[in-house]
Amino acid sequence: MAARNRRIFDGHVVFARVAGFGLDAQKKSWSYQERSEVARTEFVKALQEVAVRDRVYVDESGCDDRLAREHGWSPRGEPCLGKRMGHASERRSVVAAWQPQTQPGFMAALSFDGTCHSRLFELWLHVMLCPLLRSGQVVILDNARFHRKKVVQRILNKVGCRALFLPSYSPDLNLIEHQWHGLKTRVRTNHLHGMNFKLALEKALL
Repeated sequence: MAARNRRIFDGHVVFARVAGFGLDAQKKSWSYQERSEVARTEFVKALQEVAVRDRVYVDESGCDDRLAREHGWSPRGEPCLGKRMGHASERRSVVAAWQPQTQPGFMAALSFDGTCHSRLFELWLHVMLCPLLRSGQVVILDNARFHRKKVVQRILNKVGCRALFLPSYSPDLNLIEHQWHGLKTRVRTNHLHGMNFKLALEKALL
């Protein structure tokens, strides 16, 4: 259109006119096009039947030692420059549970080298989490392949609990997801205060 009218595109003019309609340029918030809204609605309905005190959210995450402060000071109008490692020299995985409103921190938190797999997860569930559960609670977790549904249900049934699996591509419905950022912030603070990476993570989990 600009070429046809022999006019030079002026982004400032365009943005000014768009702003006049009450619109702002913003960073996009992404979701997954593979999501099933029907499945998400059914999950929310099923979750509403579970008392908040009976909900136990479970998830896994990873953390590495590429830790640096995200903010700093610089003269006004000048960039705040810093350096950090381009690759991690240490990485740990974490599996944990969390209870909203009733649990101030993580339950049964375990850090380990490598990635999670079915044998490790089922052992953690049986040895670490189940002894902390009470009958009637519902464990909410995603559809990772190593969360073998029948085995997980069988382990939980032994202590009078059951599993509720999230719909695919719906990490936003797993409330423990919001806890990982705080954990990594604590790890970074501990590490920058002189702790080695493993100790910094272990203390942050506590």
